[in-house]
Amino acid sequence: MLILPTRRFVIHTVGPVYSASRKEECARLLASCYKSSLELASEYELKQIAFPAVSTGVYGYPIEDATRIVLNEVREYFETNSEMKLERLILVVYTESDHKVYKCVQKLENQ
Repeated sequence: MLILPTRRFVIHTVGPVYSASRKEECARLLASCYKSSLELASEYELKQIAFPAVSTGVYGYPIEDATRIVLNEVREYFETNSEMKLERLILVVYTESDHKVYKCVQKLENQ
């Protein structure tokens, strides 16, 4: 039996610096960060991926808006890419209050 070493990758994405005057553009750019990363994960047949709360730290993206974007992009990607081999997706948040926002937004979107 041949045991291949585990392949580990880092997919680096840089989200937009948030600006309320460019809200739609920032949303499009942030969505593209997640979509492009998922496409790369699919291309390399990765089994798992973790996303930090992209752009929500020093880049100032409002956590509620960013949460809606990531949940929408992930859901849409999985709905349209059934061949995806991803077994585990982890969404990483920085604070307990961020975690509460994720849970609240997810609950609202699942109603």
